[in-house]
Amino acid sequence: MEPQENDEAAREAVREMSRRYGAYIESLMTVINLGERAIPVLVSELNHRKAISIVIALYHMMNRPGSDAAIPRLLDWAIGQCPLTLDVHRALVRAGDRIVPLLLERVRAAAAGGDAEAVRELLLGVAVELPRWAMDRLVPPIVDLLSDPRPDIREAAADSLGRIGLPEAAPAIPKLRGLREHDGDDSVRDSARDTLVRLGAIGEDPSK
Repeated sequence: MEPQENDEAAREAVREMSRRYGAYIESLMTVINLGERAIPVLVSELNHRKAISIVIALYHMMNRPGSDAAIPRLLDWAIGQCPLTLDVHRALVRAGDRIVPLLLERVRAAAAGGDAEAVRELLLGVAVELPRWAMDRLVPPIVDLLSDPRPDIREAAADSLGRIGLPEAAPAIPKLRGLREHDGDDSVRDSARDTLVRLGAIGEDPSK
């Protein structure tokens, strides 16, 4: 009898989940249909780790002109806010190249403060996913980070350039070659080599 009782409990739990999800979707559509007037309220409510529903609503509204007001707050939440981080990244990417100036400002500030985790999350979680036409503005500052005194930041920059790929990351190849040959950190040398392979600048054989 116990398995049957457990099955009934499971069925009821699934039904309750479906009911609550249906109510959530109905509420989400109500918020989205309110349009830009809902955006300031959504931004003001983005203030705790359980705000996934707020982030999802903003994701669906990031194509609206008024959504620019949400970008700074989403960038605040783009680093180390599990389980929100992935949804925040998706919302920022949906905003497209509108986020580039503020994104670069945050990356530079994080690098200046030695916050390698923030640099990595902003570059690999957001920057590399932006439209290709945003890369002309993104790549030069990332190449500059290859000269950062902190190895974790050089590594994050090299990894992101590998994800960006050709042709946009081609200007980084000379610096990446320098890191591969001369950097004092093993992880940076490895990341530079892997990126050069991805960019077709060297072969898979490390001797090439």
